[in-house]
Amino acid sequence: MSDDHSNSRESAVKLLRRLKSADAGSAWVEFVDLYAPLIMHAACQFEYEQERINDCFLFACEQLSDNGFRRLLKFNAASKVKFNTWLGTVVFNLCVDWHRREYGRVRLLPEISALPAFDQSVYRLVIEQGMNKEASFQALRADFPELTRELVANALARIHSLLTPRQRWQITVRNRGRKQVRGGSAEDWLERLPETADGPEAELQKQQELESLQAGISRLPADQRLLLRLINSDKLAPTIGSDIRVMSTILLVLFLGHVLQFATWALLFMYLDEFSEFGTAFYHSVVNFTSLGYGDIVMSEKWRVLGGLEAANGILMFGLTTSTFVAVMGRLFARRKSVQTLIK
Repeated sequence: MSDDHSNSRESAVKLLRRLKSADAGSAWVEFVDLYAPLIMHAACQFEYEQERINDCFLFACEQLSDNGFRRLLKFNAASKVKFNTWLGTVVFNLCVDWHRREYGRVRLLPEISALPAFDQSVYRLVIEQGMNKEASFQALRADFPELTRELVANALARIHSLLTPRQRWQITVRNRGRKQVRGGSAEDWLERLPETADGPEAELQKQQELESLQAGISRLPADQRLLLRLINSDKLAPTIGSDIRVMSTILLVLFLGHVLQFATWALLFMYLDEFSEFGTAFYHSVVNFTSLGYGDIVMSEKWRVLGGLEAANGILMFGLTTSTFVAVMGRLFARRKSVQTLIK
C-alpha cells in the first residue's frame, strides 16, 4: 500500500511539473481524465440534479486551471500529505464558492450589517445556511487561517444577542425549503474533513501519520496490541473495580465447586444407607469437608472412615482454592504493572 501511495504521489508531482511547462495543455487534459471522479464526487455533495452537478464540476475545473493553475501548483511536494486528500479539500472549498455564487447571499439585517466581516460570515453559515458550529469552523478556515473555535463561539454569542425571537423565526421559515444534497448535507461532508489547527496541509499530514501508526500497530504481536487497548480504552483498562469483579467471580466459581463436592459426598452417604434424608447427609458432609468435627452425627463403624477421607479431601480442595486465588491476584497485579510500565 505504501508503494502504491508513493507511486501515485510521484505521478501527481510529475503531472504538476508538466503544468508549468510548455506541455501544460496535454498535462491538463491528463489531469482532468485522472481526477475527474474526485471532482465529480465533491460536486455531488452540493447538488442532486445532474445539470447543476455538471455546472459545479465545470466551475471547479475552471478555478483549478485559472491563473496558470495557481491553486494546483500550491501543493507542497515535500509534505507527506496524499495528493488526492489535498485536492479533495481544495475542490470542496471551490464547490462551496460555487454554491454561494449560485444561491447568492441573502441581504443582511441592519443589526448584522454593523458587525465585523468575520461575524457576518459566521451569521451566513450558521444562521442562514444552518451549519453547526464545527462545520462552520471548518468552512471559515479557508478565509480566516488563524481561526479558533472560541472565536466562532464568541461571534455566535454576539449574533444571538442582536437577533430577536421573531427574526430567528423568520430566518427559520425562510430556510426551511433549502435543498438537501445527496448522501447528506454539505455541512456533514465538512464535518468529516480533518481539523486544521496548524493549517490544512499540516493537519492532513498528521492524518497520514496516524494511518501509518495504525498500520504499524496492526503488525504488533497480539499481546502488545492488547496492552495498547488496555491503555486507551476505559472499558478494558485495569482498574480497582475491574480487579474486584474478576476476583469476586473466581471466588464464586470456587465456592460453587465446594458446594458441589458437599452434595456429592452427601449422595454417597445416602447411597450407602447411612442417611435417609438429603438435608442431614448434606450437613454431615459439610462438617466433615470443613474439618469442623462437631461429632453430633456419627456414621456406622463400617463407613466412618469416609469422614476422615472427606476431611482430607476438603483440606486439599481448600488449599487448591487458596493457590488459585493467589495466582489470579498475581496475574492481575502483573497486568497492572505492565500497563503502568507502558504508560511511563
